[in-house]
Amino acid sequence: MMDQQEFTAAVLAAEPTLYRVAKAMVGNEEDCADAAQQAILRAWERLDTLRQPQYFRTWLTRILINECKGILRQRGRQAPYDQAAARAAPPPRRRQPPPPRRRAPPQPRRRRPSPPRRRRITATSTQRWAPWRRSTACRW
Repeated sequence: MMDQQEFTAAVLAAEPTLYRVAKAMVGNEEDCADAAQQAILRAWERLDTLRQPQYFRTWLTRILINECKGILRQRGRQAPYDQAAARAAPPPRRRQPPPPRRRAPPQPRRRRPSPPRRRRITATSTQRWAPWRRSTACRW
């Protein structure tokens, strides 16, 4: 477990890395400083979740990346307000309901084809198809 002096020394050692990562992700100086400060605060509050102290820099960088993602997410929800553009923009139009869908005329139902008829095998049909065969009565 780290005490306050060790934590401060580790944060000061990781500060250039934190700044580069935040600057690359956020781009804005103010947001970069906010992300780094919030990441350090969150790391101090959750220091007990650090499993291996040798990975402190990696752990802190990961917290910073998540903070930068949160800032970018919030930035995406906000749009800059420009008064001149707001005055020049036309009022929003009401959305027109879509036209009703037309249905295709119903198709007549097709009848299933009847199954093929089966032939009865009789003496005459045997003679017709195989004249060399003669039907004879069974002698048993």
